[in-house]
Amino acid sequence: GKPWLRVNSDYARVNVERARRDPASLLNYYRQLLTLRRASPALRQGRYRACDRAGEVFAYERAAEDQRMLIALNFSSRPASINLEGEWRVRLSSITRAEAKVNHTLILASNEAVVLEQ
Repeated sequence: GKPWLRVNSDYARVNVERARRDPASLLNYYRQLLTLRRASPALRQGRYRACDRAGEVFAYERAAEDQRMLIALNFSSRPASINLEGEWRVRLSSITRAEAKVNHTLILASNEAVVLEQ
């Protein structure tokens, strides 16, 4: 049959094959999220607890067995901070950030999403 949408004019530049080769692509970011979810009992079936947070940051915790995960999303165009209890490890971030350790305060860049593990 005939496709109902024309191929976009930038198809040679914006396509899945190119995204597969780019470690920073949105496609690979979502693949990393799915891999993390599959490997994490807390993310798959853990107890949910909303974190008290005002403003444009949404944060929640998932906990199961001996694992705690914290997901924080900054919907603001400005950086924001979250106070944490104890030490956490960054497992995944929507910006380029090494798997760093975070103690007591997490600084989120504008529009950043981060997954932490304790």
